[in-house]
Amino acid sequence: MTTNLATLPVGEEDTARKNAIVTPGGFIKFKDAQGRFRTQSLFTEYPHENYPAHFTLKKGGKDGYINMYEKYMEIADPTEYQVAIQLLGSWDHWQQLCRTKWFTLRLHGWREELKTAMESERYFEMLDKIDSEKQGVQATKWLADRYGASEDMPHKRGRPSKTEREVYLRQLERDEEDSDNDARRIGLTT
Repeated sequence: MTTNLATLPVGEEDTARKNAIVTPGGFIKFKDAQGRFRTQSLFTEYPHENYPAHFTLKKGGKDGYINMYEKYMEIADPTEYQVAIQLLGSWDHWQQLCRTKWFTLRLHGWREELKTAMESERYFEMLDKIDSEKQGVQATKWLADRYGASEDMPHKRGRPSKTEREVYLRQLERDEEDSDNDARRIGLTT
């Protein structure tokens, strides 16, 4: 069986890559004895006596293990397809891992961080294009739309016009009359 090196896990030594056994469903060492995708036992944080761990979830890493967080951020694929293929060899295996609650809690933070990192990169790309004759106007428009005045923030404007003040005062008078009438009707005042 020939091995497609492009689908082998990120971070493995070249000799290990050449000797790895890849099946259509992913990496055989990432499956249990019954051929099911391993999830927790892949990580040093959840040791299993029968299966060696290959990854760590700790930021900063652990010697000898692939740091899944760092590789996720390095691959930087918001669709997560390349993450699945490069780290686990299979989209199905990635989906199985993402269905676990303990992993999803961590993955949510990773996704948010990746989204923010990509937004930051886009922001600085647009800043660089502002001086360009061809793309400057579009870049400026994109930046203004994205980072300009927010609709959530109230717009400050000048003093209300005389008509607006009069309308407001008449409304206050009507509200006060209605309150007085209601109070008389229910017997609070005479």
